[in-house]
Amino acid sequence: ADITPEELFNVFFGGHFPTGNIHMFSNVTDDTYYYRRRHRHERTQTQKEEEEEKPQTTYSAFIQLLPVLVIVIISVITQLLATNPPYSLFYKSTLGYTISRETQNLQVPYFVDKNFDKAYRGASLHDLEKTIEKDYIDYIQTSCWKEKQQRFWHSPCFRTSAQQMSFEERILRSRKQ
Repeated sequence: ADITPEELFNVFFGGHFPTGNIHMFSNVTDDTYYYRRRHRHERTQTQKEEEEEKPQTTYSAFIQLLPVLVIVIISVITQLLATNPPYSLFYKSTLGYTISRETQNLQVPYFVDKNFDKAYRGASLHDLEKTIEKDYIDYIQTSCWKEKQQRFWHSPCFRTSAQQMSFEERILRSRKQ
């Protein structure tokens, strides 16, 4: 298709699609330059006519920017409503998790901030410790799975033939010594 960079820009940012005939030329002859030039001229004329018929107002510009504004506003609101969890499995002084504790059941170490004792007591502390233990188990399982994957893909079975030969040569050399 014969489309100019300006038309491509207008498709994405101008709000309208190119007008006029867009032709595909399969036979390249001397006349193709004439046809492309003529059709490009027709497209620019119809675009100018459309722009004259539809004046750009501040309202239409606002309507075009409205989706972007909505996304920005939603992201700001979600950031303001998001809170830090009351604990961390790791020491994080930047978030204030500097006091070390352990769960009663599995003795899982975790870190809290200085106001933790005031907010969590009794049943709420017990429920939170169950959540901490579940998160810890999930973390250990994920770490184990990742380590197994690394060992599996770095094992001699999955090396290329050149790497495999060098590996075998190293074994033979170590046996000779």
